[in-house]
Formats: sequence, structure tokens, C-alpha cells
Amino acid sequence: MANTALRFVASTLYNKVVSLGHTFVVGDVMKLSGGTFAKAQGNSAVNSEVVGIVSSEDTDYFYVTQQGYITGVPGSPFVAGTLYYLSPSTSGLLTATKPTTAGQYVVPCFIADAT
Repeated sequence: MANTALRFVASTLYNKVVSLGHTFVVGDVMKLSGGTFAKAQGNSAVNSEVVGIVSSEDTDYFYVTQQGYITGVPGSPFVAGTLYYLSPSTSGLLTATKPTTAGQYVVPCFIADAT
């Protein structure tokens, strides 16, 4: 189990998670599973319980931003003013397409304010 610490800085709420050898990258959408961080996916109620997005990472730790701004998310450029959702088909990813298929969960994650 990873060690965590919650921090609030300049309108951003994030959590530093110490996790030796993790494989998460900036932009991964995260959930908690049994007290352990994992990639979220919009394919079930349990998998779609988003707690934040990885905003920074290193070999043995990562930051999960729960509120505020994130920069450098892969998949950029984003479209300003567009709402992005948790992907129902690929764990940890975002999509600009609102899920509409039965069995998919609609989980808004953020609105891009710039590209």
C-alpha cells in the first residue's frame, strides 16, 4: 500500500502518493481500489469512482490532483471550453465524447480552459 499526504496549495488540492516503481503517467485518471490507487474506467460503477488525475510523477511517487489546474496532460492540445469524460473503453484515459452506450458510465473529469 502506498503512503499518501493531502495538500492544498493556491486553489489546487492534490495528494502526493509514494509508490515504489509505479507505472502511472501524467494524465492518468485515478480511482481507489481497496486503498490502492489504480486507473479508473467508465465501464462499471466501481471502476468509474474517480478521485483525481495524475498531475506529476517520478519513479517512486506521483501526485493526484483532485481540484485545480493540471498542465502537460498527454493528448493536448485540448479544445478550450470542452468537457472531458472518463473513457469507458480504456482505463485511465480521457475522452471528449460523452459515453452513450448501455453499460458505460458518464463521468465528467474536467473542462479545458486552453489548448
